[in-house]
Amino acid sequence: EATPRHGIRTRLTVGMATFDDFDGVWFTLASLVLHHPEVADDLSLVVIDNNPGGSASDSLKALEKKFPRYRYVPFRSFRGTCVRDLVFREAEGEVVVCLDSHVLLRPGALAAIVAYFEDRPGCLDLVQGPLVGESGRVVSTHLAPIWAAHFFGQFRCDSRADGTEPYELESMGLGMFACRKEAWPGFSPLLRGFGGEEGYIHEKFRLRGGRTIGLPAAGWAHRFDRPAGAPYPNRLVERLRNYALAWDEVGLDFEPGRQHFREVGMPQTLLDAADAAVAHPLNTLDAVFVANRRQAPQRWQNALAWGEQLQMQWRIERLPLGDDAEPFPGCLCALDAAVAEVQRRGLHSLLFLGDDVAFAANAREAIDDARKDLAGEAWDVWTLDPSGLGAAVPDTDTMAFAAGTSAAALALRGAALARVRQDAAASCGQGQHQTIGDWCAEASATLRVVGLRPAVASVSDAPDAPPVAITVPRT
Repeated sequence: EATPRHGIRTRLTVGMATFDDFDGVWFTLASLVLHHPEVADDLSLVVIDNNPGGSASDSLKALEKKFPRYRYVPFRSFRGTCVRDLVFREAEGEVVVCLDSHVLLRPGALAAIVAYFEDRPGCLDLVQGPLVGESGRVVSTHLAPIWAAHFFGQFRCDSRADGTEPYELESMGLGMFACRKEAWPGFSPLLRGFGGEEGYIHEKFRLRGGRTIGLPAAGWAHRFDRPAGAPYPNRLVERLRNYALAWDEVGLDFEPGRQHFREVGMPQTLLDAADAAVAHPLNTLDAVFVANRRQAPQRWQNALAWGEQLQMQWRIERLPLGDDAEPFPGCLCALDAAVAEVQRRGLHSLLFLGDDVAFAANAREAIDDARKDLAGEAWDVWTLDPSGLGAAVPDTDTMAFAAGTSAAALALRGAALARVRQDAAASCGQGQHQTIGDWCAEASATLRVVGLRPAVASVSDAPDAPPVAITVPRT
């Protein structure tokens, strides 16, 4: 379980996301306490465990009893370096420093970062420091904007890092970066896997009116060697897709990157797939959740199969539901859990699917037809099956819906998110559970509920069996 919030607003939070790297986390945290006593009284710590249940999780959780104002936060929905976004969402400090879980800071680095922001109230800047080697000497101050070795940027040195004054830089490795919590622009919720942030997040700060700053006093050392190998997957196809999506978001020209990946042997089919990911009509939605009972693993596999058909398998997240005493996927409780997770991440929209939804064989065509409507402002709730959100009445003792009535397939945004939280508290929270279909019908009186061309064929007659594609007529 996550460590409860301390409820104490500190001047500084240092956080990191980690994947089975207890040693790195422990040494980084111990160094913060031992080598930065000047900020210790106003410092909070947060660690995002991106492999909860892994070999390091119990030990990471136990650190809450050893380090003051430490929070352990598990995150299992997906894996990737952009999980570091949660460091800023979960931070309780005014200034947030995000580190890799195997980075040590020069003495005085944290004090220099805090002083930088205190001298500039309302600052929108991203602040980084120079990379130092084992000798303590600076080995890099910035990344030159060059594509090489499946990566954007090559380490270079700038003599300005030898001084004491801040200087502007174009990009730098993200082993250490800092900003005010309120100034964090967020990584794209579309990114998955390892890499793609350098250069992109720097441009995002600039587009919001900030600068990307090198602070000489904020030097950091990074453990690059991994004799046992990295414990997490590092797939080039995911990195390529991240670059394509990120560059598109901030308006950078990805053609040089595409050409580089082509030159180093990336198959054209994967380059085409990355371009298709950029053009997907559901990119306007921040998250895609499938509510799935633990007792129905085949339904989760079915959902992945539907996702493959819709060319969005990489975005689907499992929203786990428990035993029979807990809600079915078609209950407003399940939708409320998805909305709560979206709000925790600072997101604004979602696509929610029950695990017994069966998509039509031509569902992608239907979603493509809805592209302009989805990108517009004329809806709060979009139902993928306008006729299929029935008003089933659950057995409130077991929450067992009648067979074939618990499916739900709809997207929410804006005012609809707050309405779900409010109505779920008033109904399901009081033991008077409501189906998503009933809620949708009631909400249409005040929310803009639209039903575009159907994309859902029906509730599967045998939802625990492998999916069978059905074509829905154009309407």
